[in-house]
Amino acid sequence: MSNLPQKEEVRSISQFGLSQVIVVFDDGVDIHRARQLVLERLLRQQQLPDGVIPERAPPPVSTGLGEIVLHP
Repeated sequence: MSNLPQKEEVRSISQFGLSQVIVVFDDGVDIHRARQLVLERLLRQQQLPDGVIPERAPPPVSTGLGEIVLHP
């Protein structure tokens, strides 16, 4: 996630086997494009546990807080 265009910062927290990564983009970034870029990066990862499949949370996007969900 470190070289995503217009990325402002990346934060993460891991606790009890659950990890959360937050990618903050600059104001004015197209939220749909940003969500798609993050999903594409997750799909290319080789280090995800077996059986984990990243997918985008369903639309509509009503706020700037988009979610990518990892399903086992």
